[in-house]
Amino acid sequence: MRFYQQEGFKMVGAKKYQGSRLQNTKKVKRFKHIYCSTKCVNVKKELKDLTYKQNEKGENIYDEFNIDPHTLSAIWYALDGYEVADYKRHYHSR
Repeated sequence: MRFYQQEGFKMVGAKKYQGSRLQNTKKVKRFKHIYCSTKCVNVKKELKDLTYKQNEKGENIYDEFNIDPHTLSAIWYALDGYEVADYKRHYHSR
């Protein structure tokens, strides 16, 4: 990371917590929409094929994915410090 900082990028390290992927997936699901640049073609490609792993009965295992979701992990870390605004509550309190 020091190399990128020396090159002028303003970066800080991600806070990595020990825990399940399910907890992190729930964090991402709180966002109704996540917008990504059209230049990030690999993000779209990876997330399109991302599904939960299934057990022998064909039931989803909600803590595991069919592939190692590097892109989803990056999204978890990027959005971790943000809170979702509750516009309904704000609108009705007027």
